[in-house]
Amino acid sequence: MDAGSESNIHPAISHSITNNGSKPLGNPEPVPEDRAVIIRLDSSIRPRQYGSPTWWPTAKTPAIREKLYRRIVCDGYDFHLHWIVAFALMDVFYTKRSKFKLKYKSCPIADFGLAHGKFRAMPQDRLAYVLPDGSVRSSQDPDDHWWIYLVTTKGEELILDFGAYVWNMGIIVKAEPYGFKPLGMAPAVFQNPELSQVPNMEEQFVERERFSVLKYKDVESVINEFDTIWEGMPVCFKYAESRLKRELNAFEKAAIPEWIRSIFTNLGNRYTKTNGRNGLPLHKFVSNRPKWRCLTQ
Repeated sequence: MDAGSESNIHPAISHSITNNGSKPLGNPEPVPEDRAVIIRLDSSIRPRQYGSPTWWPTAKTPAIREKLYRRIVCDGYDFHLHWIVAFALMDVFYTKRSKFKLKYKSCPIADFGLAHGKFRAMPQDRLAYVLPDGSVRSSQDPDDHWWIYLVTTKGEELILDFGAYVWNMGIIVKAEPYGFKPLGMAPAVFQNPELSQVPNMEEQFVERERFSVLKYKDVESVINEFDTIWEGMPVCFKYAESRLKRELNAFEKAAIPEWIRSIFTNLGNRYTKTNGRNGLPLHKFVSNRPKWRCLTQ
């Protein structure tokens, strides 16, 4: 299956929205699991109309339309995003060829990986979708949320979250100065020890379990021992399935290698431009070896 197949596009992106524009979205309503703001979907639209006035003709302003579009784009594949970013950090900073390590301020990072738990999301910040056939689809479950944790050598705990924008956590980073064109901005929540002391912030993330990426030997072996990304995919799939406690579907198995290639290439290329000395090698995922060239161009 093609990782970019239209059949895998979120239905709230591929269908027009009929919500009245007098209010941005409306008040929370009952849904099977809880309460959420209902997004009502109508007929399907063409890909070139995604996010356009045709997609949501009654939106009060273009800014409101664009924000909802970005929230829906962020809906789903929560685990995959954080896992692949953590995997890419491992490749850039913790391979045998790496000259630099991650730090928070001046303190080295002793461990990082995936945390799993609950994100506090209010009903008015949650979305649910009523499809044209009347069925209801809930958005990402805040009780089943993933993020990246980091621990410094001083024991300081840090949180990096790219998936909370769907719940109206409108914190973004301007990406253009870092060279990630054409991406102008990207959602990112960073919580340091100081922010964790702010009232109610300690309840924003409730961690139930964590899995180190830095100390997981199978992840390291994929980076250091395999010549191509495809050879390492069985190990990657096994890691993902063990954390998700289910089998990956066909779309996930087709998309994960493409997502890894894209994130590894962008992060590695940007790191070399910023910190490389005499052309810091980017390792196998973005190398110029013939077998990899077709994957990175």
